[in-house]
Amino acid sequence: EAFNGIFQAARARARGYRNVNTFITMIYLIAAPLGDILKST
Repeated sequence: EAFNGIFQAARARARGYRNVNTFITMIYLIAAPLGDILKST
């Protein structure tokens, strides 16, 4: 249930983009804390 909500929120934010990679990026940005994303680079 929780993951489904995250995917639906990402789909709403990525609407208008035709690229699947944009959808995946939105899932990462919504689901992961910002500190974890910045640490991995």
